Amino acid sequence: MKKQLVLVVFLLMSLSFSAQNTSVQERFSQANEAYNNAKYEQAEALYRSILKQDIVSAELHFNLANTELKQNNLGQAILHYEKALKLKPNNSSFQENLAYANSLTIDEIQSIEKSQLQIYIDKFNFLLSVDQWSYLVVVLAMLMFFAFLAYVFSTKTITKRLFFTGFVVFLIFSVISFSQAYRLDHLQQSQQYAVILSEEVPALAEPNARSSQVLTLHEGTKVKLLSKFNNYQEVQLADGTKIWINIKAYKKI
Repeated sequence: MKKQLVLVVFLLMSLSFSAQNTSVQERFSQANEAYNNAKYEQAEALYRSILKQDIVSAELHFNLANTELKQNNLGQAILHYEKALKLKPNNSSFQENLAYANSLTIDEIQSIEKSQLQIYIDKFNFLLSVDQWSYLVVVLAMLMFFAFLAYVFSTKTITKRLFFTGFVVFLIFSVISFSQAYRLDHLQQSQQYAVILSEEVPALAEPNARSSQVLTLHEGTKVKLLSKFNNYQEVQLADGTKIWINIKAYKKI
């Protein structure tokens, strides 16, 4: 009886998951069709309904960003392009669309110039996403395990050496991949960024209403999040300038 009950529960869970997955795929297709027919508000609503189910998808964020851009919601478009790139850092389409959206922003902030070495380090750091590095660790660990088994059960000296060499190579790359996944995750947790969503935001020198206004930020500008005090968030601009803005003016990437 218990076995039958467990089987029934398992089947119900499988059917529920399958139905949910089908529902998501159907809505994603409906959203794409709405976008292609220039029904951007409908497409946005469908994409966002999928996001509410905690679906993690770079393509979903990318399509939503395109929809927002068509509706001239520049801040939301840049936010979701950034989220898509966070999941797939080397996707050229994501990079090109983000670059185009950034070209439409009002604020012209020059980034701090990086050394050639730092550029290479950044390229390596964001070669893959955290999830992709993690998947690579799993694959390499499996290959390492099979190489070890082949080494143990192999009878010829030359094949033993070959499989042992493979085991060592997979081990080295597993350690590198694990280290990179850990470092990138720590980097993303310690260095958090956001996008300004308000049309105009007064940037203050201090976190209080009496503070002098340093400059005005506009929708779509990307900022680095620093400390928080009451209703104010300290942020750093691409040129290194540190200012305070209202916590309701941005959304975290």
